[in-house]
Amino acid sequence: MKESAISESPNSLNSEILETIGDAQSLVVHSSANTVDEQTSGQETPNRTIRVEDALREAGGSNTYQYRVLLMLSLQFTTLSFLCISTPFLYLPPQFVLKSDPDQLCPEELRCTDACEMITTNMKNSLSVEFGIMCHTSFYLSLQGSIFFAGGSLSVLLISALVDRYGRRKPLYFTLLLTSIFAIASSYATSIEMFMILFGVVGVFSIPFIGLCYVLLGESGDRKFGGKATGYINSCWGLAEILFVLIAYKFGDWRFLTRWIIGIPMFVSTFGFLWILNPPKYLYSRKKYNEARDAIIKIAKVNRRKVNTFSFHIDNEESVSYTHLTLPTIYSV
Repeated sequence: MKESAISESPNSLNSEILETIGDAQSLVVHSSANTVDEQTSGQETPNRTIRVEDALREAGGSNTYQYRVLLMLSLQFTTLSFLCISTPFLYLPPQFVLKSDPDQLCPEELRCTDACEMITTNMKNSLSVEFGIMCHTSFYLSLQGSIFFAGGSLSVLLISALVDRYGRRKPLYFTLLLTSIFAIASSYATSIEMFMILFGVVGVFSIPFIGLCYVLLGESGDRKFGGKATGYINSCWGLAEILFVLIAYKFGDWRFLTRWIIGIPMFVSTFGFLWILNPPKYLYSRKKYNEARDAIIKIAKVNRRKVNTFSFHIDNEESVSYTHLTLPTIYSV
């Protein structure tokens, strides 16, 4: 009897130990599950992963903010159109009449001969008139145009590199600001050489700005907006050329045109960049994900749109896998 009791006691003891361990394990698992539930219950996990184009579309890809950008660039394109078409009107040549018949205009081939004389009454104060750019110095007109566009063509590479490195907003702002400053300064020129230098610098900064505006438009909204905006801004450029022709023939004075029609309106338009952001598409391409998030949040607030919580779909170049960047919920204002 003692032997049977002794033989049974180890088995019963082992079973009791196993039952106790099992209860303890189940208790730990249950408590761990409760802890995880408590930690995750207060957090909103992202329910989807989208690309920056989709996030921008939900924040309003063709809405109030995008049309704000379009309005600002339209005003700036108007002054830039004035600038690019202005050279022939700033150098508007005076009229000549025949000495033998003052009522008859002098033929072009006889203007620089003794047979003709310049009309001095009701004459427009152009660069040609004020600095005597006529006859043997008339080549200054073509030289001015060459300097203007050649300087701009060479500076495109440098300014484009700055825009890619430092963002769209600040380089474009300073480019337009310097364009307006040198345009205003050129209206105070005291010699034709001084004017040609200052106006040549204007071309260095203005020509790259024109091309980069299309980049800013394309990155500020969705594809639908980019297509419409390009058409609008091109139409604005064409209408501005017609408007400048009327203004130039009405006023004519080259100092008035460069200062009050081109330079000062362009300077005022630079303040529009205070309400413009670096495009989220650009920030995303430069791996500035937090800044891209902030830009999308601000655009959504301006557009009064609500975007549900989402994650950026980011391609990790070091591996083939993808990571996620969680963005907070954007509420309408």
